[in-house]
Amino acid sequence: MFFIRSRTTSLSSIVSIHARSTFGGLTTEVYMMYRNPSGTTTDRTIVVKDSLGKGEFVRLLEAIRGANPNIKIDADLFPKSYRDALHSTA
Repeated sequence: MFFIRSRTTSLSSIVSIHARSTFGGLTTEVYMMYRNPSGTTTDRTIVVKDSLGKGEFVRLLEAIRGANPNIKIDADLFPKSYRDALHSTA
């Protein structure tokens, strides 16, 4: 039996969301940079991108952005078709 300890981070303390390839590019871990109560920034893994379907992953990012539009999310995390649609409406 495995127990995974989770920590809660307020959306208001998240500064940015970015990705890093792991295992030689086989998977992509999505990280958030957040501000600690001490004022320093720290990275923490949110999810392994490949563990979610494309639609689920985009909905996750949209929900995060909807809750805090000040969070900088790397455009490369969104599918190309989604990025193209954003640029055509802007």
